[in-house]
Amino acid sequence: MGATQLVSRLRNELRSLTLKKDGKIIENDGSGCYRLSIPPRNVSFDRESLFQHWNAVIKDTAASISE
Repeated sequence: MGATQLVSRLRNELRSLTLKKDGKIIENDGSGCYRLSIPPRNVSFDRESLFQHWNAVIKDTAASISE
């Protein structure tokens, strides 16, 4: 199973969870790279959990996230 098939299956799984029910939460840049496309206003972070993360870069980044 290739990456394209896996992304297609993921899109289908996420389709019902998106507001427009279109599954367009995953974008392809045309060269085989994928990313989540989520408007910043729809993203929130649990800073306390991030402060407990094992990765020091993530811990440091959590400090810069406004409450």
